Amino acid sequence: MTEPLRRIEPGLGTLDGIPINAEEPSFMNVAREREQRPGALLWMLAVGSVIAVMAWNLAFNLPENAGVGYAFGAVIGSLFLPGLVLGTALVFDSQRGMRSCLKVVSITCAAVLLMLCAHLLTVRGYGQRWFNHEQLTAADFERLAMECARARDLRCEESNWRDYLRLRPDDARGAAWLGRTLNRRGKDAEAIIEFQRAIAAGSGGYDMFAFYGDSLQKLGRNDEAIKWFYRSLSVDARQVDVRGKLAELLVAARRPYEAISLLQAYDESLESHGRPAYFSAQRMSIESILGRGAGSVAPELASLRVPMMNGHYFVPVTIAEARPWPFVLDTGASVTTLSERLLQDSKALYRVVDPDAQMRTADGRKVTARAIVIDTLRVGPFELTNVPAVVCADCVPLLGQATLSRFDLRSERVQGTDFIWLTARASR
Repeated sequence: MTEPLRRIEPGLGTLDGIPINAEEPSFMNVAREREQRPGALLWMLAVGSVIAVMAWNLAFNLPENAGVGYAFGAVIGSLFLPGLVLGTALVFDSQRGMRSCLKVVSITCAAVLLMLCAHLLTVRGYGQRWFNHEQLTAADFERLAMECARARDLRCEESNWRDYLRLRPDDARGAAWLGRTLNRRGKDAEAIIEFQRAIAAGSGGYDMFAFYGDSLQKLGRNDEAIKWFYRSLSVDARQVDVRGKLAELLVAARRPYEAISLLQAYDESLESHGRPAYFSAQRMSIESILGRGAGSVAPELASLRVPMMNGHYFVPVTIAEARPWPFVLDTGASVTTLSERLLQDSKALYRVVDPDAQMRTADGRKVTARAIVIDTLRVGPFELTNVPAVVCADCVPLLGQATLSRFDLRSERVQGTDFIWLTARASR
């Protein structure tokens, strides 16, 4: 009969003469730990926590109307902090097993969710709105609306401004802010009502005018949008986005020369300070429209309207093959002037009347110039023949009385912007 197996107590026996030690080497413990496979519950907890962080960011931290690319970036960004913590843990313990890694991910995601929830309830004010709504004052709603604006949570911002106006129905500033929020949410019909409410109460501002014009444009009320975009620029002429939108509307209204004048005025201001033109590409696009024929500019065949920008009226003048160039309308100048460089680049046909004409520049200097007669040039859509002009190296492009006398001039002021109308006389 075989002997029953005997239990060998650790550290008390031998095996083939070799003492048995109770303590395993550390590398065997590590290997055993790494061989242990994580259970299904741990996998579900880790994957679920990661999905929860992604879903939270998409639900509460994604700007409204964000594109697919932005949403994809938000999803990838959700993995940054858990990935960073896990990577740091592996740097300090490269032998960490799968079970331990899943625990790190789960704990990190839980901590992130806790912080996001605390931020939502406290900083962005959801907790106050949910649990203390009736006790909040108008100042509280304004503060919460600003916090939501900083977090780009438009839904939250709209709710707070509506509550603000519920307590202060005649507040023009609150109506303007609500209108801006509604505009950004695509609720343009409601936004227009709030903007009109703010304007009727005496509120104003270049940003409000710009948002108002944008809502009008989105609803197809282009003529009104043009007026309010002009008004916005009259307050702050540096808004390149508003200027670009306005130019597009003017082209759609078949007034491309007015659009070119609007863009030229800004580019001329930049170039006079040694900076590159901003609207070169958009101007080229409009010029290509002009090259396709006069039918596209029919409303401007009778009269050309030019807006005042930076204290000047910039009229687009085309000389032969040159691009439309901004000439300053100057009723105090007797003749039209241009530079030698512009005349050469245009390849215009002209004849010299006086090669040694004397003229005085705007800064009082006397210069020698050439008096010429240009065969043809166009002021906006109007083609003129036999146009007298003076050319010198440093001459600034000006439209003087010798050219302006062929037009009837009329000035007007619309929505805070001064305009001048050029209407060609019967005989040119």
